[in-house]
Amino acid sequence: MIYYYIFLFILLVIYFLFAYELKLKVSISFSHLSVKVFFIPIIYLKGPRYKKFLKKLIPENKEKMKEEIDISSLITLVHFDYLNIIIKKNVVDYLAYSFLIAGFDILNNMLIYYIKENIKEYNFKIEENEKNNIDIDSKFHFNLGIILLNLFIINRRYKNVQKANK
Repeated sequence: MIYYYIFLFILLVIYFLFAYELKLKVSISFSHLSVKVFFIPIIYLKGPRYKKFLKKLIPENKEKMKEEIDISSLITLVHFDYLNIIIKKNVVDYLAYSFLIAGFDILNNMLIYYIKENIKEYNFKIEENEKNNIDIDSKFHFNLGIILLNLFIINRRYKNVQKANK
């Protein structure tokens, strides 16, 4: 009987890792980061913890930068349900504000066909606000096992490179 439960547990883990598409809702701002799974917040960073997290994202050397580029290629395995970008800008200098709007408009028009092809619902808006901020709200799904397997392969490749350099 114990083998039956072990087998069921292994099947459940395999299903969760490779067949089930995990859905996450992410909200990013200059002041916070929030990640929710099944409407339950699993990560909420604000203040000094958020600043410390952002500092960890900066690569320390050239090897780390190459590894981060390889890891960032895993974004192709993520499928976006919606992406909502709101840029809030304080209008002090109208000329700088108009350049900002023109620059983001050009960037948005260059990438809109690629974005529309890969994202079901996409919204982009620039608003006037007393505080400068960027709000990115997204919902996406992916297979956790496939991403973890690719991440393991990338990390193993860089460990072998580091051993060969020593």
